Formats: sequence, structure tokens, C-alpha cells
Amino acid sequence: MSVLKLFKSPPSNRTALHAAIAESDAAQQALVSKRAHVETLELAAKKINEPVRAKEAAERALKEFRSTWAARGATCSDDIELHRLEKDVVEKTKAAEFTSSNGTALKRELARAQDSVQSAIGAVGHCEDEITGAIGVILAEEAAPLLRQLEQEAEAYRATRAKVIGVRLVLGREWTLSNKNTMNPAHLGEGVITDSLRRARIRSFDDEREELRVRDSLNKTHHEQEWLDGLIAPWRARAAQLRADPDSE
Repeated sequence: MSVLKLFKSPPSNRTALHAAIAESDAAQQALVSKRAHVETLELAAKKINEPVRAKEAAERALKEFRSTWAARGATCSDDIELHRLEKDVVEKTKAAEFTSSNGTALKRELARAQDSVQSAIGAVGHCEDEITGAIGVILAEEAAPLLRQLEQEAEAYRATRAKVIGVRLVLGREWTLSNKNTMNPAHLGEGVITDSLRRARIRSFDDEREELRVRDSLNKTHHEQEWLDGLIAPWRARAAQLRADPDSE
């Protein structure tokens, strides 16, 4: 039986996952909305400088025409154009001043909106943590039979090991020297049992990983990572399945 089918999660755990996903969806929508608001304000901030640029262009045009007007001897024929340019500078200066006043408020709002986006990003991250936590609880519940199996097999191993050690202890007590150069055959039996206990010793998971890592380093292989990937793959797939469908079995 697949480890993914070993245990059915309690309804309360599924409820927590549903709630976390719903909260994440809402946070994602809020983030999209806040980012759109920032984009609107940034576009407005770019446009806010247009009247200033228009005013500067009008001032340059007036300055250039005045130079031409003076070089021509300040003729009356140029007065109409001169007055038009002067009027244009006045109008564009007022527009720039008005826009500048509004620009201060716009910049404050843009800064506030940008801060709001950062808060929304944090909220999305928090929701993702909640989803991961809820899935973790479900996976732990589904792994419960596997954990019980581990404990039962460990208990059986300890019981068998104790029996083997009992044999070794008896052989050890019977060990004597028949003479200075010959050992009692019982000692040879004790050695066989000791070797078996050594081979049956359960090393730590990290020690097993280290042995594979050393072999990979020497042989330029990737067995350790392949081994880990094989252990992780079914549970990672189950986590993805729960994220996509919290009610999946």
C-alpha cells in the first residue's frame, strides 16, 4: 500500500488547510490590487512633470525669440509674437505651480501605497507559511502508521538482539584457555556472534548519508541525492496534491 493512502486526515486538519488557502487567495488578490494602484500612481507621477517640462520649453522659446527680437532692433512687427510667447510662459508657469502642489500629495500617496504593497507581500508570505504548516500536520497524520511500523520493527529488533547477546554472554563465560597456546572453540563462536551484531548494527541516518556522499565524491556519482529524492518524492507529491485539492485522499 502506498504511504499516501495509509491514513485519512481528521476533518479538523482539512478545515485548517481550507482556511489557510482561502486566506492566501484573498491576500494574493489584495496584493494584485495594491500593485495596480501603485502602477497608476507611478504613471501619474510621471505625468506630473509634464507641465514643468512644458514651462521650461516655453521659457526657452521666449528667451530665444527675445534675442532675435533685440537683434532685429525690437521692431513692432515682432511685438505680437513676443506677447504671445510671454503669455504662454505665464500660463505654463501657473500650470506647473499647480501641478507641483498636487505632486507633493501624490508623492506621499505613492510612498504610502508602496509601503502597503510590502505589507501585502508579507501577508502573502504568512499565508504560505500557514498553508505549509497545515499540510505538514496532515502529512504527519498520514505518516502515523509508518511511524508505528518503525517503532514496532525497532522493538522486534531490540528483542532479537537481546536474544543474540544472551548467546554471546554464555559463550563468553565458557571461554577458557585449555593451554597457553589453544583457545576454547566457544570463543570462536562468540566472535561469529559479535561479527553478526556488528553487521546488524543500525547506523544513524546521517552516517548512512555520509557513506554515500563519500562514494559519490570518489566516483563522481550522485547516488546520495538520488536516494534522498526517492525518499522525498512521494511526500512532496502528496503535499502538492493537498495544496491543489485540500479534500484529496
